[in-house]
Amino acid sequence: MMNFGNAIMQALAKGFNLLGDMFIKLIIFLSKPLSYIYYFFEGIFYFVFQLFNVVVKIVMVFGAIIQFFISIVAGFFRTIIKFLSFNYDSTPIIYPSDSYQGIKVVMDFVRPMGLLTVVPLIVLCMLWLFFVKKMIGLIGGGGTSSD
Repeated sequence: MMNFGNAIMQALAKGFNLLGDMFIKLIIFLSKPLSYIYYFFEGIFYFVFQLFNVVVKIVMVFGAIIQFFISIVAGFFRTIIKFLSFNYDSTPIIYPSDSYQGIKVVMDFVRPMGLLTVVPLIVLCMLWLFFVKKMIGLIGGGGTSSD
């Protein structure tokens, strides 16, 4: 009876070993193609991720460029507005008492503008216009070419 039980157990052990070996060989057989498929999809998703990163960086660069040029234009217009509207009381200038009395007399007679105010503002306006012209030329508009 013991021999019969041992024989059945050995037969079952051999059967399970055979099934286990077949399962392990099947996994080993399928591991190569499945790893290739996994790496293929991983590469595709990595490419899409990096493409998205590139698009985000391009949008950020163009956003920064647009902010830069808008700030240049806003500064230019702010300067032009300051040229056209003078407010002498916005920033008080403190002079020594004798100089202040003389400047106050001149400002009372010459107000709203005098020669020493107009000439530097015209020169500054010319410099701004020259700067804007050079910026537009740098961007690509209105350049002269000697062919």
